[in-house]
Amino acid sequence: MTGKKIGMRLLAGAALLCVMALAGCAYGDTDGDSARILPGANGEYEDFADDMVIVVLTNEVSLSNIDKIYTTEDFPEFAFSSVEESTELLLPLVKAQIEAEKTGVWPPWLDERRKYGAIVNLDVFKRILCLRLTNKSIENVLRACELLGKRDDIEYAHPDTFETMDKIHS
Repeated sequence: MTGKKIGMRLLAGAALLCVMALAGCAYGDTDGDSARILPGANGEYEDFADDMVIVVLTNEVSLSNIDKIYTTEDFPEFAFSSVEESTELLLPLVKAQIEAEKTGVWPPWLDERRKYGAIVNLDVFKRILCLRLTNKSIENVLRACELLGKRDDIEYAHPDTFETMDKIHS
């Protein structure tokens, strides 16, 4: 493998870790309870948490309900004990950006970010929620994903997979 490929993989891995650190959910108990599911994109089986479902809302719903604080009542399909928002730290920026684009008035701090390309691409922005199951089990995670995946406001519902550095292959 060339130095350029190794560098790109390390950069990609570092970026993934940064995103996970900034936007990650509180995982709580990680005592090794996980399962094997269908092969992932790389052909290997993925490990996943038995108490968490990751939900990605559609772009339209994410932007139109930007002030909404989601609770377990918003997801009656299954028994969830909590809802955590991974994109919570981005919401003030997204709200300010929506207002600035609507009015044409960019506050100096936001205009400075715009000059450097440090704003959110609102055309693709999607809120990410972590739903913790009340009754933790592998079967419940898969069933919750199946039920939530049928909703029009949800683009993606998937188990919370574990990613480790040893999964990066040459």
